[in-house]
Amino acid sequence: MSLSLFDISSEFFALKDLIDNDLEVDEETGEITDNSKLLKELFDNLKMTLEDKLDNAQRYCLTLDGEADILDKEIKRLNAKKQALNNKKDRLKKIMLSTIENTGQNKFKTSLYSFNIKNSEALEVDSIDNIPREFLRIKKEADKIEIKKALKNGLIIDGCRIIENKSLMIKWGYDE
Repeated sequence: MSLSLFDISSEFFALKDLIDNDLEVDEETGEITDNSKLLKELFDNLKMTLEDKLDNAQRYCLTLDGEADILDKEIKRLNAKKQALNNKKDRLKKIMLSTIENTGQNKFKTSLYSFNIKNSEALEVDSIDNIPREFLRIKKEADKIEIKKALKNGLIIDGCRIIENKSLMIKWGYDE
């Protein structure tokens, strides 16, 4: 039995709604419901050919990619705006500090706020090359590239193994 375009769209919209809510949180109990099994079942039960399923699913993946790109751009825009606001605040606080210092006082009180000038210290390091070894921290991390080469050459390293992953590669059209 062949589905109409409307039926196919309806089934994929139902699938999209489920994907969008694959982890639902019950507002009253706070319980998390995992709909991933239902999602797979719905996808498997769609009454269309495998080719149609894959094409439609990939189109939806491209839509999700587009939405993610839009969010990335919005995040960058909002971060830039946040940084600009923080810079304005820092400049204003420097002006207030300078103004209070010019009065010759370390404390100033208004009807709303109390302002206190506090002295603090910070360390500035011009070059890490001049620092004695006892004052250096060494970050310990595995050299995964070299370990993988060694394992492939037959060396056994405790706690390390090569695992094989699978991923789906998708090309546009009939490229081969």
